[in-house]
Amino acid sequence: GKVVKGVDTKTLLGKVMCGYQGWFGAPGDGNSARGWRHWTKNFGPLADGNAKVDLWPDVSELVTEDRFPTGFIMADGHPAEVFSSFKKMTVLKHFQWMQEYGIDGVFVQRFASDLQNQPSLEHCNAVLANCREGANLQGRAYAVMYDLSGLAAGRIDEVMNDWRALRRQMVITEDPAYLHHRGKPVVAVWGIGFNDRRRYTLAECRRLIEFLKNDPAAGGCTVMLGVPAHWRELDNDAVSDPMLLEVIGMADVISPDRKSTRLNSSHLVISY
Repeated sequence: GKVVKGVDTKTLLGKVMCGYQGWFGAPGDGNSARGWRHWTKNFGPLADGNAKVDLWPDVSELVTEDRFPTGFIMADGHPAEVFSSFKKMTVLKHFQWMQEYGIDGVFVQRFASDLQNQPSLEHCNAVLANCREGANLQGRAYAVMYDLSGLAAGRIDEVMNDWRALRRQMVITEDPAYLHHRGKPVVAVWGIGFNDRRRYTLAECRRLIEFLKNDPAAGGCTVMLGVPAHWRELDNDAVSDPMLLEVIGMADVISPDRKSTRLNSSHLVISY
């Protein structure tokens, strides 16, 4: 589609980049799952007692067909509405806002544990395609971020196969809007070295990084890792395993998790 020249997509330096999880879905949005996605705590309607979000979205700038009524009622008697990340026009509006407010681009998250679930993969692929179009239309940058949270041991090959498919079928790293750094396409992997009983291993993470950097067909990437806040000390939120430092040493960029009592999570990006 249309390509608008905007931010310099050849470098991560000097960029304000956000995470774009794109995980919201709603009944009737076109996804084959046909239910609420991430809005609710449990199965059932988005209504009192079952809302999962902390803030309510402003959907006033979205087209009517991209606004989905819920079980909540506004003061004027109309149903409160939310959005779905599956809808292209919604995502394009988000990228318009990024352009208007000086956000340079996003890391589009793909949740590794969902890659073998067809409705979830359908959702992830739609969101990525929507972000790709939005970034090109608004002169923004985007890159893929794999979130390993929830991935079982022995399934790291699924992530590799997905990245192969994205490069072969969507050819995303050749997209003008795809973020590069030091001459290589950027790909991020979040969730390495946390001590919250993750089932995948550091050895598997090492193999994934080696693949992203060295595979003849799908490698040659600048690799960014999302790691614990206390990765240097190997305590608190980090596993007490010296291999973590070896794995982090393989990265080109690290994004340490920063947690506090006031903010759920924010990130500092260090490039080296």
